[in-house]
Amino acid sequence: MKIVLVCASGMSSNLLLSRMKNAAFTQGIDTKIWSIGYQALEEHINEADVIVLGPQLKYALESIIEIVNDKPILLIDARTYGQMNGPYVLEQVLNITKK
Repeated sequence: MKIVLVCASGMSSNLLLSRMKNAAFTQGIDTKIWSIGYQALEEHINEADVIVLGPQLKYALESIIEIVNDKPILLIDARTYGQMNGPYVLEQVLNITKK
């Protein structure tokens, strides 16, 4: 599974990215997870299976939905993002991809 983590500039998500990768490794889940800034989303959209958005991009959700077509999108809540809870975010990704 290829997961792109999108935040406003692509910098604040590094710790969350690391924790998501650790959780995937620990659970034996084959993933490629990387982070980008919002401005680079269109360049990476074809590579990703799932789009994960930082809470600071809530304002852009409607336009992002139009860009990604039918790919699953997860908007991380502010509390989870603030805690940098990578295992929980990964769990949410897995849940939305099962649908």
